[in-house]
Amino acid sequence: MVMEEYEDRRLRLATMKDPYLNELEQSAEQRERDLNGKILIKHAEVPFESFRQGHLSWYMGGYNTGTALRDRFFFRHDIRNQSGKHTHQGGLVIFVMEGNGYSTVNGVAVDWKQYDVILLPMIPELCEHQHFNKEPGKPAVWCAFIYEALSHEYANDVKQNTDSPDFNKP
Repeated sequence: MVMEEYEDRRLRLATMKDPYLNELEQSAEQRERDLNGKILIKHAEVPFESFRQGHLSWYMGGYNTGTALRDRFFFRHDIRNQSGKHTHQGGLVIFVMEGNGYSTVNGVAVDWKQYDVILLPMIPELCEHQHFNKEPGKPAVWCAFIYEALSHEYANDVKQNTDSPDFNKP
């Protein structure tokens, strides 16, 4: 994989008119976002959508770009019954907005309720996790904050182990 990425970059650089100019343009684009990017994201602009993990609403990251900050993901997750189960590096902060449930993190169940914070640790074996609503039919909603800038540096790997039963397959 590393050699493929190196070869891809080498080919891109070889076909660019001026690789340094490309770097300057990317820097200017980020500066423009810093100065004029979106600083308010309204609830009505980010409806819930069905994903393999469940019902998510992406405020930052995913499909929502053009914000003043980059390399950050922020999303709401409506746990109707249970999420999908997946594995990736930790480093996430999850804030429970409403509801009552539990999460399994590497096989250990952790109960949560409104206003609790769940931290997914950064550990060598990665974090397999899944989230459950203890009271299906009542809302269980949390928000996740992810700083993605270093994810490629620490060799993050995401694996979807099972889909949410709420996922509407295309």
